[in-house]
Amino acid sequence: MTSLSLGVATDGTPLTLDPKALTTHGFVLGMTGSGKTGLCAVLVEELLAQGIPVIAVDSKGDLGTLLLRFDAMDTTSLAQWTTDAGAAAAQLANALAQSGRALDQDAAVRASYEARLYTPGSTVGLPLDLLGTLAPPAQGDTDAINGAADGVARSLLGLLGVEIDPLTSREYLLLVQLLTTAWQQGQTPTLVDLVRQVNQPPFAVVGALPLEDFFPQRERQGLMIRLNGLIASPKFQAWRTGDPLDPEVLLRAPDGRPRLSIYSVAHLPDEERLAVVALLLERLQGWMRRQGGSNALRAVLLIDEIFGYFPPSPANPPTKPPLIGLLKQARAFGVSVVLATQNPIDLDYRGLANIGTWLVGRLQTEQDKARIRDALVAAATATGVTASELETQIAQLQPRQFLLHSVHRPKPSILKTRDALTILRGPFSEDELRAVTAPMKAQVGAARVDAGGGGSAGAAPTAVGPGAAGGAAAAAVAGAVATGAVGAPTAAPGVGGAGASLTPPLVGLEPELGPIYEVDRGVAQLFLLLKFGVRYRVGTAASEETIHELAFPTEQALTPGEVLEHAPFSVNGVPFQATPPPGVTFAATPSWVQSLKLVKLQGAIKERLPSKLETKLLVDPTTKLISGPTESLEAFTARVVAKEAVAKTSQTLLRTLERKRADLAQMEREITSRKAQKWLDVGAGVLGLFGGRRSTLSAASRAVSSHRMQGGAEAKLEDLQVEVRQLEAQVAATKDVDPRRFTEQLVVPRASDVQILRLCWAFIVP
Repeated sequence: MTSLSLGVATDGTPLTLDPKALTTHGFVLGMTGSGKTGLCAVLVEELLAQGIPVIAVDSKGDLGTLLLRFDAMDTTSLAQWTTDAGAAAAQLANALAQSGRALDQDAAVRASYEARLYTPGSTVGLPLDLLGTLAPPAQGDTDAINGAADGVARSLLGLLGVEIDPLTSREYLLLVQLLTTAWQQGQTPTLVDLVRQVNQPPFAVVGALPLEDFFPQRERQGLMIRLNGLIASPKFQAWRTGDPLDPEVLLRAPDGRPRLSIYSVAHLPDEERLAVVALLLERLQGWMRRQGGSNALRAVLLIDEIFGYFPPSPANPPTKPPLIGLLKQARAFGVSVVLATQNPIDLDYRGLANIGTWLVGRLQTEQDKARIRDALVAAATATGVTASELETQIAQLQPRQFLLHSVHRPKPSILKTRDALTILRGPFSEDELRAVTAPMKAQVGAARVDAGGGGSAGAAPTAVGPGAAGGAAAAAVAGAVATGAVGAPTAAPGVGGAGASLTPPLVGLEPELGPIYEVDRGVAQLFLLLKFGVRYRVGTAASEETIHELAFPTEQALTPGEVLEHAPFSVNGVPFQATPPPGVTFAATPSWVQSLKLVKLQGAIKERLPSKLETKLLVDPTTKLISGPTESLEAFTARVVAKEAVAKTSQTLLRTLERKRADLAQMEREITSRKAQKWLDVGAGVLGLFGGRRSTLSAASRAVSSHRMQGGAEAKLEDLQVEVRQLEAQVAATKDVDPRRFTEQLVVPRASDVQILRLCWAFIVP
């Protein structure tokens, strides 16, 4: 394996890096415009030329240009991606000369590897099946299982937008125990299995508490429904389509060639981005542990823009634990992690301590320069470089110049990167991304997933879950299906009454709005079926999520917004089916329904629904707990008494009270001491007066000063006594909860706390 040709030193001599140096991981730092992305592109080109596969996590959308590798003479291809094909050809020819390869050699390199661009959660690029099988870690030891379960639970809850605390989050602790239980028993659950087990776990105790005390079933159903929505919603079908999220697939083509797999997450919101990157890191860590040890470089994970993935403590996103694990362990398996960012503060310094090769480019602020200088001094102590020398070198860096420090090199050097063999032209538009990935889709037979402008095609989602109690009946609600699957011929007018028909007059609707049917006979009216979960917040406290399923009549509505203005009725537990039962005819539907787009309807609901959910809640000022919207006074009082927060509050108050009492006793002793000293000084002054001694004046001054200090201390003493009495009253209050201390508050939920779980048409016989 030859060295990686990155560029030239300041004296013009080639500057290379032994691939083995990257087994101790790499760090690329530089402000916008420093040439950081170009350096990463050069590094990837060199690694692929050596037959080393690369997984590149692309957070900004820049790395997709690594696919634009063309022959410098191929001006036709170049013209498709740049406005000046001639200049691009000259740049590529110059880069080729700098790399030391001829045209035919470069052609052989381009043919020696396969490139893929994946867009998890989207079918614009190649999709990935992230939510299929939840495979256990290769190593069956407790630490590996616990670490993998932590990553999966964090990722799934991240996709749901649930913030977690590993010590107190019931959702997190339940998912972790479900996963560890399955894996310890040698099982490989699917996401559907996990959803079912949320409702009926295969254990009765969590920690030291009975399951029903820790997380009652009626409350677990909220989590179950949200997870079920994740796998049932057509929006999330892209998460379950395409190649499996398997590092073996990402790193090697079926014919054994190395792969460049660009894992693009620029299109995702922050929560989903963290979740899907964490899943990748967990899978990579599991794959790595299945490999034997290696002294040679086997694979490289490059993360361009580490911001948000590996922040300093105490922040702990789901990506951080597996990253720490990779940085500590991957070297032994020949796997390298290369992290790139614009600011050194984006990286936890525990990570820097495990990185042996640094490439530092231009920095914008003096604080960044000082941070990286100090870190470099600590890392490069064996080279004898001083802080002032490093500071001077960093300050003088020009664009595309980097200070290279490696534990495998005798001292830091200044590197000017060579030109990239890629057209570096910034992020792709969506249309360009489709164009550049079209040949890949054709090759893997995945073009069908992009039919209809990027909509998800494939198997319908499977919805699971028990029937909810209450409502008109108790049964499960079936998943919505597309209209085209249930009915076809044109309606026969006049059957069953004026304007009625044999088949629902809803043709060509989006799958999310396909109808479901209540089992009954007669003339069915069209209703909008809306299932949603809602939480209420007062300050930092939040209620448990409650689930509602309502049917809104459409017959009198003239616009989508007006649907919500008519009184709905609850259909919690009403049995629905996916095909119309025999003997049912359908009333005419409003004209606006036929042309309605889902996004318009969702917009109307999100805008109007929260204000209609206003309710009064009980608030406990001591524990800061709030009641649920349907929780009785007795149930809330019992929860306040039983809640651990009461005990914690009481213990905190007791500790504070003990400290204040100690302060009070100390202050009383000091005041007593000052009183004694004051009378000693007064006595000394009186004696001096009779004796004619010159110390009379100073003794009297001390007495006056002591009197003043005593007066100030006594005022503080009174304040402290009042504070102690108040704390004693609060401690007494926590021991005996009096419902009269609760206050009632009118609360409107935030738009972000109202989650739409189901939205479809329902034909119901009133």
